[in-house]
Amino acid sequence: MLTRRRQAMKRINYLLWLSLISLPAYAGMPVVTLSDVARLRFTSISFFVALLLLVALGTKYLWNSGYTLLLYMAKFAGIP
Repeated sequence: MLTRRRQAMKRINYLLWLSLISLPAYAGMPVVTLSDVARLRFTSISFFVALLLLVALGTKYLWNSGYTLLLYMAKFAGIP
């Protein structure tokens, strides 16, 4: 009884390791990849989106710092 259980566990262990190590089988399914032109378009668009976000953050920072600077100037304008 114990040997059958050990043999079953060995088989399960072997099948588990075999399934983890094995490479994926595509079985005739098409693999969708980007062509070179599409890849270049994607990289250029992502570059300009990142650039747009950086410019927006910089503008936000300058706008907010300038506004607070104007408030401080107005607040302390009457002090001699």
